[in-house]
Amino acid sequence: MRYHSLYVDDIPENLEVTAKSEDGVAMAVEHKSKIFLEYSSIQNQFLLNMEKI
Repeated sequence: MRYHSLYVDDIPENLEVTAKSEDGVAMAVEHKSKIFLEYSSIQNQFLLNMEKI
């Protein structure tokens, strides 16, 4: 059982799948031209667009 159950069927062309589960579900994606950093935990979560720094 996975911690989360959200997934997408179609990955946009500007994203690349960088990790998949054993059953082939995309678990991580990377934008092909932009840099993003994401951190999440049960207590908190934030998303940072590195271009704003």
